Amino acid sequence: PEEVFIRGLIFQEWNKKFRFIISLILQPLMFICIPITVMALESIFFSDPFVITIDYIILLLTFGIALQLYRKYTGTLWMSIIFHIVYLEVVRYISMGGIYNPDVALIEFDEAFGGFMTLYLSFLFIVVFSVVVLSLLLLIENRKNKL
Repeated sequence: PEEVFIRGLIFQEWNKKFRFIISLILQPLMFICIPITVMALESIFFSDPFVITIDYIILLLTFGIALQLYRKYTGTLWMSIIFHIVYLEVVRYISMGGIYNPDVALIEFDEAFGGFMTLYLSFLFIVVFSVVVLSLLLLIENRKNKL
């Protein structure tokens, strides 16, 4: 539902009104508001701790940009949906499984500094690499279309 609503309906409408670069900034900001709202409601109604860190906001921002770039480059919402599912499962069963949930981990590992696997695998190699590669591919495609 998140992909269909945010990158489907909202992206389509914002893309009609704004240039792509503006939509690329606005959409991840909206994407960040959803988990913050959910955490705030959980905190109010269920007394769960409200913990939002800057690294989580940076992850959501870059992840939202990556999802938007997948949508733009492929021209279909399906690639965003697939990337989102694959990313969540990699985090759950591989990069964070060994630390936070060893019962479901496919790969168990020990880290000298907790969180390095999550940082390197999840954030740098999956999200940031996707943003860089897709940005380059979109720039190349844009230049070809102008020629």
